[in-house]
Amino acid sequence: MPLTFASRFAASQQWVDPLARRLQQVIRRAVSAPPVHNFLDGVWLGAPLHPPLTDVPLGAWTTALLLDTGSALSGDKDLGAAADRALAVGTIAAVPTALTGLNDLRDLTGQSRRIAMVHALANVLGLVAQYGLSGLSAHGKARARARTERPGLPD
Repeated sequence: MPLTFASRFAASQQWVDPLARRLQQVIRRAVSAPPVHNFLDGVWLGAPLHPPLTDVPLGAWTTALLLDTGSALSGDKDLGAAADRALAVGTIAAVPTALTGLNDLRDLTGQSRRIAMVHALANVLGLVAQYGLSGLSAHGKARARARTERPGLPD
């Protein structure tokens, strides 16, 4: 199968190789017991475990986006609260998804390892950005509330 632009880009990122090799050593030590890595590999399921697990956080985060959009357009605070819960579900579900993804990285080499490592780093960056922006948004809302509750006071 031909590689997409994103896959070609990820495969060309040679700077991740040393990081990936070190991470693989840590992963191999952490999941050295066959029952552990077999469980994370999905041997008991008869199929790799990581791909189907990705549907839960992606679905929850997509739901959160749609609910947040609905809340912003309608002003319905219940939609915003539901978006927060969907975001939490996605974040919680991302933990086993990431663990199975890291387990898959355990034995990869070359181009496949680079693609997996760039994928992992992009996910970490996305999660940090998501919570960083959420924190900034919450801080901005708190400041706006404070200004309306204390009119006439400087920012």
